[in-house]
Amino acid sequence: MFMIDPNHLCMGCMRNIGASRSVCPYCGFQKNEYISRLSPKILPAKTILAGKYLLGKVLGEGGFGITYLAWDLNLEIPLAIKEYFPNGLASRSCYGNQCSLSIVSGSLRSNYEHGLQRFADEARTLARLQKFPGIVNVRDFFFENSTGYLVMDYIKGMHLGAYVKKNGPFSEQEALSIMKPLIQSLQEVHKLGMIHRDISPDNILREPYGNLILIDFGSARMSTGEESKSLTILLKRGYAPLEQYQSHGRQGPWTDIYALCATLYYMMSGKVSQESIERISEDQLVPLHVITETEVSQKTSRIIQAGLALKASERYQNLDAFIKALYPEKQPSIPLKSPEEKQTLPSEFHTAESNEEIFSPIKWLAACFLFFFVLGVLLSYL
Repeated sequence: MFMIDPNHLCMGCMRNIGASRSVCPYCGFQKNEYISRLSPKILPAKTILAGKYLLGKVLGEGGFGITYLAWDLNLEIPLAIKEYFPNGLASRSCYGNQCSLSIVSGSLRSNYEHGLQRFADEARTLARLQKFPGIVNVRDFFFENSTGYLVMDYIKGMHLGAYVKKNGPFSEQEALSIMKPLIQSLQEVHKLGMIHRDISPDNILREPYGNLILIDFGSARMSTGEESKSLTILLKRGYAPLEQYQSHGRQGPWTDIYALCATLYYMMSGKVSQESIERISEDQLVPLHVITETEVSQKTSRIIQAGLALKASERYQNLDAFIKALYPEKQPSIPLKSPEEKQTLPSEFHTAESNEEIFSPIKWLAACFLFFFVLGVLLSYL
């Protein structure tokens, strides 16, 4: 089997397009156009990391990192690689394919180093969650260029936000059903002492066959206090709870619960909930069953509304409680019947129990008596 020539790969989808094409026939990627609008902080396409990962186009940027499409030169499969690159703490200059990373000096440098260590810690933790439904798989982690890189499965799909814009809101039943595996997997993440802090439709991918995958776990997280400098640029309006706007806000599972409820709110209504900080002066958050004109049940609406409470103490404090409320245990749809209520089955469907009733002791005695009676009659003629 021949190895694929990396020079023949499209940097937009990692498919083999040959050496002569300037525009990818599969995804429409144009290399020259991509280069012309490339930010200076972005690593150039075809940069090789760790001696085996070929970088392609940028998949997304956040306050703590940059995610690239990549190609594993050994396994020849597409991957996604997240680079730790916190805004305000690092900068990059590139000349051709040569790039150098500059890190702030002084007291802020410790913030950078703390975030980098946290980035690595989260990668190790997520590696323990392999094959959990709803969470992207981690394949590798390494340090290079004075920063860290998290290697993950590349998920082909559409961001949930874009999907709702294109196709309209989900029904209540569908939204709850497809979010359940993701929420249950996040529950396991919380048990490991981690919180995501950035859940939104933009960080959830919908795979072609409908599964939802929570991404961007590789974002290194600042803790609180001084380390939260420039944190406001990371927050997504309508999905970040009040404690994330506060420099000393206490964050925990309830923080993710707020974002989950805001995401469910958007999925079922197509509307972004009112920004939490705006609700302090005038809370105009319209309940879900009202904004959808009763398309969503009042029960689900009340649960979502409770998860969107401004005060963290008034929300569900953990996902155990939230899941119990949102997905109550179903009672048996058909109650067990008492012996008196048993129905007679056709003969070909008799169970072992019904056969025991047929061959009861009285019937056995009757059969034996008949046998010996017939035998006696026959012997009398001999």
